[in-house]
Amino acid sequence: MWELSERYNYPLTIIADKGYIGELFIEELHKERDSTLIPIKKRNDKKPYSKRFRQVLYKLRRRIETTFSQVAFQFNSQRLMAKTLWGLKCRLLSKVLAFNLCFAINLLLGYEDYAAVKHLIF
Repeated sequence: MWELSERYNYPLTIIADKGYIGELFIEELHKERDSTLIPIKKRNDKKPYSKRFRQVLYKLRRRIETTFSQVAFQFNSQRLMAKTLWGLKCRLLSKVLAFNLCFAINLLLGYEDYAAVKHLIF
């Protein structure tokens, strides 16, 4: 978390996985970097989030995981076949750019599901 937050000169709000649960860890990050860490809590946690907040967190997490899945499978990102690190970066960035363009096209065309990129590709 420290490596992620040191790039920025302003406070961040970071949504983390269940592995980052721990009041001491959260307090240290807030004290040192002025960043807020929101870990997804376990089901049996003593201080659970409100139901509405959990729904928003899971919806956001599902959107992120779906996006990674779409970039990986629809744009065939598992097989980049790059020979150098620079080539790998360029190929991966071009696939992410293509996904973002599909997302923007759907938005401009007025489609309800902005993330449905398959009909634009095939």
